Amino acid sequence: MRFLAIALPIIVLSSLAFAGDGPDLTTCTSCTDIEDALTISSNWQLISGDTTGLTNGEYAYEFCAVGGSTYEFTFCHDGGTASYDTDLSIWLEAGGVCGPNPEICNDDTCGLQSELVWVCPASGQYVLRVAGFGSSQGAYTLAYRGDPCSVPVEPTTWGLIKAVYED
Repeated sequence: MRFLAIALPIIVLSSLAFAGDGPDLTTCTSCTDIEDALTISSNWQLISGDTTGLTNGEYAYEFCAVGGSTYEFTFCHDGGTASYDTDLSIWLEAGGVCGPNPEICNDDTCGLQSELVWVCPASGQYVLRVAGFGSSQGAYTLAYRGDPCSVPVEPTTWGLIKAVYED
């Protein structure tokens, strides 16, 4: 009986130690604004920015993705770097803003840097959110690649400005 009393707390504590492992999409912080657009290519590309002082310490890019294709976004290799603890997430674009739920998110793939390797579930417009874990902010260079869409993406704000003048 003493063995059972000692073993039971160990089993419970062991299962709690792994409760946070795996993709927990409820911990993704929602993005608030779409600032720019990415044009995806099958070759590695780089884009630099800085989240310091921005709303929620984030910068969001709209991009077009092809269903079934793999997309990679990284601060870990191929020129991607960051000066802070990064956080990446992908959201379905819905009416010029991020949809209500993330497709995927990541914090800490290589040290404190993030990386996403994502298979797009359906062709469409998506948003990549570059942020920091907690209140971390700073400069970054993001490396990215994937299958290009046949229709390039315009930044949401530019599309809204064009709509005013086209009417």
